[in-house]
Amino acid sequence: MSASGSQQLFSTNVSADLNTALEARTKDPLWYLARQWQLGEFEAETGGLPMQIHVEARIYPLETCQVGGRSVDVSAHAPLEYLVESEPTGQTVRPDGWKPSALEYGFSLSTDRHKMEARGYDGRAMDWHDFSLTLQGGSPGEEQRLEMVPGQLQIRGVPEPRFWEIEDREAYFDSGEGAEPNILSLLLPEFFYTDMKNWYTIPAPMPSGAVREIEDVRVVDSFGVVSSVDPVGAQSAPRDDPWSIYAMNLGDEERTNSSTLLCLNTAARVGENDLIEEVRFLRDEAANLIWGWERQLTGSDGLFATVLEPGEAIHADEADALASTADLRFRLKSETARSFIPYLPRQTAGVPAVDGDIALRRARSSEAYSSKNPQYRGEIIAESLYLNEEDVPRSGVRVRRLHRFARGSDDEVYFWIGRDRNIAGPTKKPKLTFDDLLPVTADK
Repeated sequence: MSASGSQQLFSTNVSADLNTALEARTKDPLWYLARQWQLGEFEAETGGLPMQIHVEARIYPLETCQVGGRSVDVSAHAPLEYLVESEPTGQTVRPDGWKPSALEYGFSLSTDRHKMEARGYDGRAMDWHDFSLTLQGGSPGEEQRLEMVPGQLQIRGVPEPRFWEIEDREAYFDSGEGAEPNILSLLLPEFFYTDMKNWYTIPAPMPSGAVREIEDVRVVDSFGVVSSVDPVGAQSAPRDDPWSIYAMNLGDEERTNSSTLLCLNTAARVGENDLIEEVRFLRDEAANLIWGWERQLTGSDGLFATVLEPGEAIHADEADALASTADLRFRLKSETARSFIPYLPRQTAGVPAVDGDIALRRARSSEAYSSKNPQYRGEIIAESLYLNEEDVPRSGVRVRRLHRFARGSDDEVYFWIGRDRNIAGPTKKPKLTFDDLLPVTADK
């Protein structure tokens, strides 16, 4: 008993044998069975575990790639990035697959039965989700039969099946230290603790540069029951009707195809070498335009240079031209560096558009520039006479031309000049102003 009058109880083990404690016996097993019956846990259709999976499929190798207006045979060894991105040898012109108004690549792949169109490929990590699928008639393809033993899906933090097995404490999904509680924070722990042991994976190898159509999947469980498994998301169902995952879009329709798998013959890793030029397209809401900033360029002498930041390129002769004898001087428009090329909104229709379709057309910041003496100096701005307004977000777009290389499956090294698009990130914009009254001695 303590000095305050309260009592404290301490547990102690009077037995030297720990086997009884480690058995973790249930005091009333009948009570647990009654609770399982009460909650309906005995009403399952089958309690068997999947023991063997039979898959019937057909393989269709990729044959041609349509880039621009030409069709090229797809090599089983050359990386697909080399085929799509490479610029013509010895010429400073854009690749056939590059779309300068959208700042992305557009091309399609074909087999004897399928046609896949790539939309929105930005030159980084080409994968199956960059394509939409169009089914065609043709040969039945090569038949493939697989018999595999499934393995249970393993993710960090999943409860272990053994009673005394220690779990990973670094992944704790029902911790209260996360974000504000929402429906996802409730569903995720329930999925991990109740349904994770019902997910299985199977090794299903297939050749790269091919399309596989799954025709039938049959599962044999531990009781010998054979069940046929349908793909999640049927072709005839709307995209938002049953939920689907890893399913290719069927063209522009609101449907998906979950039975078709596309395995591209892309490079395991694409290396990047010397940068040729970098352009950042930046929104300027105050000036109601978009700037194309040629941030880094390679001159005609082959030397690479970084263009000055905004406000650093001010010429003395231009400053002298604005001198005045009065105390104040009027400035119609502030000067910007040559590396900033403006894009102004223009209606795309010949007559005033009813729906307000707008495109951004390349302009100039000074009358000193013309078609014979353009303001731009790089290839990216030269090709992009028009830009789609929706393709330039508020965060900006960074487009690069650079030397790339990769190794094919035949161990041959491929070199080419490619492009990529990414978010520009925080970038200073030129301070373009109009109708200013400034002191005579003030800088421009």
